[in-house]
This record gives sequence, structure tokens and C-alpha cells, in this order.
Amino acid sequence: MKATHTPPTIASVEPTPADVLRAAAIYLERYDWAQGEFFARPNPAGSALFQPACAVGAICAAASGRSIAALGDIPSGPDGYLINRALHVLASYLDGSDVESGAADLIADWNDEQGRTLVDVILALTDAARDWDRHYPRGGESS
Repeated sequence: MKATHTPPTIASVEPTPADVLRAAAIYLERYDWAQGEFFARPNPAGSALFQPACAVGAICAAASGRSIAALGDIPSGPDGYLINRALHVLASYLDGSDVESGAADLIADWNDEQGRTLVDVILALTDAARDWDRHYPRGGESS
């Protein structure tokens, strides 16, 4: 390559809430599901050791690549923003209206209901992702 040659740049693609919700469903399919806590066996080091997770824990792992033991541990910055967007989309889907606040609590309560199953959670995650894609076919909320 000549010194004057500029290699092409690769466009950055930001994951959508739908991408995170689908990844959370895959996480649960592979590593199992939990009720009553984010992860069945929390890892104090914060690394993703692929523990069974609740819906909120699976979304956190899918967006950040690590286990997050509690709502207060959701990071700030891009990972936290992505987690919160995905939580908002799922909570709004479950509630049938735009959830202004308390998305994680709404999802956790739904996840922990007696009689809830892994299949219910995976279907809700994938259906909410499909619904988001239907409303925003070009990936952005302003599409």
C-alpha cells in the first residue's frame, strides 16, 4: 500500500433494543432462566460466567457482556443506555403502553410471577424485538 492510500473506514453499527432483546432470548435458551434474582449464582467479580438469569439479567448480560447483580449496578455510558432502552422496550411491550419509569421493576415482577415459564420469557423477548423492528424498520427511533 502506498503512503497516500487511505484504507476505507468501517461504519459503526449501534445495536438496537431489538438486537439486545433477541440476544437476551438466546442467552436464556443457552444458559437457562431464573426467578427472584438477576442471576441464579451471582458472580462477585462481575464477569459473565453464563449463569441462569431472569429477563432483566439476560438483557443486562446481552447488552454489557457481563453479569450485573442489581439495578444499582447497571453501568453508566453506552452499555447502561443500551440496557435501559431495551428494558423500556420490553416493559412497554408487556404493559401495552409507553412505560415512563420503573421498566426493570415491571419486567422483574412479570418474570417472577408464579406459573411463568422460560418459554413465556423467550417469546416475550422475541415478540417485543419483532414489534420494535416493525415500528422502526431502519433501526432508529426516528425512522
